Amino acid sequence: LGFDYYHQLLVKTIQELKGEHTQKKEGKVNIHFSYSIDSNYIKNSTERISLYRRILEAEDFERIDSLQAEMTDRYGKPHASILKIFFAAMIRVMAKKYQLEEIDVYLDQVIIKFPDNEAMRAKLNNKPALPDSLKMEPFAEDLRTYKFIFSDYKTFVEDFDLFWECNP
Repeated sequence: LGFDYYHQLLVKTIQELKGEHTQKKEGKVNIHFSYSIDSNYIKNSTERISLYRRILEAEDFERIDSLQAEMTDRYGKPHASILKIFFAAMIRVMAKKYQLEEIDVYLDQVIIKFPDNEAMRAKLNNKPALPDSLKMEPFAEDLRTYKFIFSDYKTFVEDFDLFWECNP
C-alpha cells in the first residue's frame, strides 16, 4: 500500500514537471485491505518492484489480465494476497473508465460515489438490473453513493461491468 501511494505521487510529480496533464480526471480510490507480493514468491526485489509498477500503471483490464497470466507463467500460481493487488488495480481502471468520483474498496463490498450529472442520476434512479451475485443499496443521503455487496471479490469487476452495460 505504501508503494502504491508513493508511485502515484511520483507519476503525478513527473507529469507536472513535464507540463503534462492527465486527460481524464481520476476518481479517488481508497483500498481498505493489505496486499503484497511475498518475497518468497518473487525473490528478486528488482523484479518484484517492477511488477508492482507494471500492475499499477496498467491502463485497461486486458493489460491487468495479461500481467497476471505472465506472473503465473513465470512464478507459478499466485497466493491470495497477490491476487488482491490485481483486484485493486482493476478497481483503479474501473474508476477511470466510468469516471467514478470516489471508491472505498473492501474485500466484500465496494462503496461508490457516482458523478453528479443527469445521465448518472437517470441510470441510478431506474432500479438498475444487477447480476445475482451483486447487491446494491444506497449508502448516503446524496442519492449518488451506493454500496455494492458481493461474495467473491474476484468477480466484482465483471459483475459491475455487466451492471453498467445493462443499464444505459
